[in-house]
Amino acid sequence: MLAHLLVCEEFAHTRLVRMTHETAPFLPAFDDHQLLEIRGYHAAPRHGILNTFLAFGHENLALLKGLSDEQWQRTGRHEERGPITIGYVADQMLADHHREHLEQIQNLRKWLAVQPG
Repeated sequence: MLAHLLVCEEFAHTRLVRMTHETAPFLPAFDDHQLLEIRGYHAAPRHGILNTFLAFGHENLALLKGLSDEQWQRTGRHEERGPITIGYVADQMLADHHREHLEQIQNLRKWLAVQPG
């Protein structure tokens, strides 16, 4: 799941940078399972994945912190979702998505804690 979050954070970074510097760029969809395999994240050490995920997260936060209200409304054309804003990427594609997976991790940890043995 952490590797999946890394791929999503990485793609969000690319999208945010493009939307910040280009006018309505085309934003292709991606197959996270294929990218996990191509990049070898399944076999990568957990700490390396976590560090890379955190690095992209910090870059994304730094980029977003520097945006004006007007820049938050800049758009791109997502291959599957159509026009999206930087605000949408930050809110829906990052924050809500990460929150969902963190809740799944917490639920799994609770479940594992009550399992016998």
